[in-house]
Amino acid sequence: MDGGPITGIASLGHIDYINSKAEFSIIIGERKSQNVANFIEATRLMLCHGFYSLNLNRIYGGSISHDHVKLMCRLFNCKEEGVLRKEVFKNGSYCDVYRYGVLREEFRITN
Repeated sequence: MDGGPITGIASLGHIDYINSKAEFSIIIGERKSQNVANFIEATRLMLCHGFYSLNLNRIYGGSISHDHVKLMCRLFNCKEEGVLRKEVFKNGSYCDVYRYGVLREEFRITN
């Protein structure tokens, strides 16, 4: 490890092996390190790991950015699943969270 800045963190949490599902989350680090290529690669690796190594059937997540959810849908064939109204308090106000999900049979990568 070169000791440089953290680019970000991607994870699968709330793994439910009985129902074969998990929640995907990703945090992109410092603004100068943010780029779409890193986001796409980290997401692709985590979804592949979830579906093909952990044998999950469904991976889901959410974002306060509707643009992020639209990108997930376009790149990985996720589906918008709904809106959690005023779910998160951020920067002094409540924000909606846009939910998405993808099933193993729907998962694909489009670049």
